[in-house]
Amino acid sequence: MSVTLRWFPNSWFEIVGHEAVVDIDPAIFHHPEPPDDLAPADLVLVTHNHPDHCDVRGASKVMSAKTLVYAPRACSQILGDAVQPVLAGGEFDAAGVHVRVVDAYNTSDGTSTIKAHEKGECVGYVISVDGVRIYHAGDTDFIAEMMDLGDIDVAMLPVGGTYTMNAEDAARAAVAIQPRLYAIPMHPRDTDIEAFGRALEGTGVRVVTLKPGERITIE
Repeated sequence: MSVTLRWFPNSWFEIVGHEAVVDIDPAIFHHPEPPDDLAPADLVLVTHNHPDHCDVRGASKVMSAKTLVYAPRACSQILGDAVQPVLAGGEFDAAGVHVRVVDAYNTSDGTSTIKAHEKGECVGYVISVDGVRIYHAGDTDFIAEMMDLGDIDVAMLPVGGTYTMNAEDAARAAVAIQPRLYAIPMHPRDTDIEAFGRALEGTGVRVVTLKPGERITIE
């Protein structure tokens, strides 16, 4: 079996497994309309209520009457009462996918220049799809909780340096996490997204830098 990942800025990933389709942060913000070949989502996960992550227009592209939606409680004001609220530290199974909810936040000494994400308001996710463990960090600085994620196959890390850690700190996070397969940058803002790969040269962490709409398949 294989798992296919596709990225749309800022932090939208479509994850297609054998039995489930998961969309994380489906939002139309800094990119054109997504293509028409988006698969209907079995599960939508949202990290927080900012418009480049929590967006009715983007979610409507993938949601059906059967789609399950999990997000911090504040997202229900945007996406409606169908949202099932999550908090960091929680775990659940939905649509055949195991999900662990983890912390995501800015720190006073982190490399984010705008501290817009308080601890407890935003989350990241570790999801297991067809045996592949994927970490979506959400909007965050490099935080201590990243040391306790366990075995991760693919780490999706923000690199923008405005509302999140910058590329160099994201590279330090990737070295700490040690994803077995790949680290993938997201949420670039005005940052040169290639800087993340350059910062990881010689570390042994393999980087995949996706263009908007580009896919990678994990066999």
